[in-house]
Amino acid sequence: HNPHTHTSTGDTSLRFCIATLFSGAIIGPNGTTVSNIRQSTGSKIYICNPSDTGPIRLIQISGNITEVENGIGRVFEALRRAVDFENRWPRMTSASEFDVRVIVPENMLATHTHTH
Repeated sequence: HNPHTHTSTGDTSLRFCIATLFSGAIIGPNGTTVSNIRQSTGSKIYICNPSDTGPIRLIQISGNITEVENGIGRVFEALRRAVDFENRWPRMTSASEFDVRVIVPENMLATHTHTH
């Protein structure tokens, strides 16, 4: 699947993976954190069942581009707070310092063919 897609309604969907260890930071107690993110940003957030993916969890954020952008920002804020709380890495002072790695399957990369 393409990690970033546009639907016919103009909505955008972005999918990415996180360590299952930190999924609770996004979900929150009884789902309150993810519900608050959904409500405040208008984005639709789906978090896959951990039994489907093992040590990682797939997250999908959908909506118009602004909703998705705001949803991602709030999700990363929740993750950063969890990392700071767990004290597993040096404290980060801004969301721009949060390390994100995007993995794209080779068959999803655009290829350019030159003709002469």
